[in-house]
Order: sequence, then structure tokens, then C-alpha cells
Amino acid sequence: MPALSSIVRNGDIIKMDINHSDGKGRISATGRVKWTSMLRRQAFLDQKAGIEFIDIAPSDIDRLVKVR
Repeated sequence: MPALSSIVRNGDIIKMDINHSDGKGRISATGRVKWTSMLRRQAFLDQKAGIEFIDIAPSDIDRLVKVR
């Protein structure tokens, strides 16, 4: 997930609304930041973060992992 540095830190709990391309609406989830890393290029969003989902509907997990 792209992010601004110093906005998210390891261990932070974040609430997300994910726009999915399947046309079935947004996916709401809560996650924990597991890792952060600075991007090697200059960008407005200068950090990337790995998120572990801790609260998400099972049907939304299926939507996220479905391979087309």
C-alpha cells in the first residue's frame, strides 16, 4: 500500500475502504501495518507498507484473491 512517510508506522491499526474493479462496491477492512519501506524514487507517496488484515468479511477476502 502506498503511504506518506511518518503517517503509518509498524503496528498501527488502520481502517481501509478499498475500491475493487469488480463493480460490486467498496471493500471495508481493518488492518495492522506489518512493515514499511521507503521507495527508491521520489514520489508524493514516498513509502510502501504491508498490511495484515485483522477484520474483513470472508466474502471480501474471496473478492480480493479471486484470479481472473
